[in-house]
Amino acid sequence: MAYNQPTMIERHEVQDAISLAYPDRRFQSMTDLTGGFDFVVYRVDFENDEPVVFRGQRNEVSPYEGALDYGAQLIGEKRFYERVTHLPVPRALYIEPDESVLGFPFGFFNYMPGARLSDLLPKASQSEICRIDEELGRILASVHRVKMPRYGRLFSDETQTWGEYFSNRLAHRLSPYSKEGFMSSGQIEHFVGQASEIEPDHPRLLHMDFRPENILATLKEGALKLTGIVDAANCLAGDAYFDLARLDEGIGLSPEFLKGYESQRGAVDRVSVPFTLYRLETAALLTWVYRDTPLYDYRRDRLHRLAPHAGLDRASRD
Repeated sequence: MAYNQPTMIERHEVQDAISLAYPDRRFQSMTDLTGGFDFVVYRVDFENDEPVVFRGQRNEVSPYEGALDYGAQLIGEKRFYERVTHLPVPRALYIEPDESVLGFPFGFFNYMPGARLSDLLPKASQSEICRIDEELGRILASVHRVKMPRYGRLFSDETQTWGEYFSNRLAHRLSPYSKEGFMSSGQIEHFVGQASEIEPDHPRLLHMDFRPENILATLKEGALKLTGIVDAANCLAGDAYFDLARLDEGIGLSPEFLKGYESQRGAVDRVSVPFTLYRLETAALLTWVYRDTPLYDYRRDRLHRLAPHAGLDRASRD
């Protein structure tokens, strides 16, 4: 079940995409901005023109996630940004979702200034970190206020209930661990059955990767200023708690972040059945993502402790 990275896109292939999208501009240089697991990202500079950002990747079949269509993800990302124009987000300038054109889907977005917030936080004071955490909580709450017409991935037009979508997703995430003997099939059936019964109030817009690595900011005279929210390729329409649980299980939710979020959306029940199931899905995903890294033992331990969660069993009987 190890992760097989697709063949990386070469610089000359990025230049082919630049020539296709911007035939009338004079190319100057490229700067590699890649920092995540999926897309190859470059800043592209032109002579006498504004810079743009290239995002692209070859489609692949993952042994864990199945067929990955990065063109569809780029379309979903574009739709996410169009829904939150009140926030500093990129604009999609050119999307080519068809891999047959150059051998990979790709897109261009306007360049947003700033460094990754994750790189700036170690240089900021504790009080400034707390302040920006609270601001981030309010920002994510504003994303979750956006109502969507249906549940599921933004690039899809399929109509389904949230219970249908999430239970299928959870079953897919957990099934490899049954084959490894890490979880019993009965446990998985129990969790998936509970997931199918979740009914949120309304489909909400979710970012699903709202980490400091995907937030751009500047640090000037000790003050942090947010300049961009990027990498919404995992975006969904679903239960707002899923977005929060993804963060909670990944990097954790600070008291300041929760204070900012709850000031806009009300109290968050982090011990509810839905929240626990969302954390379980995230733990399963992260255990796979970090399978061949030093973090694997920690992630596997997290999954081990969540899988037989006693509170979940009690809640199912109440």
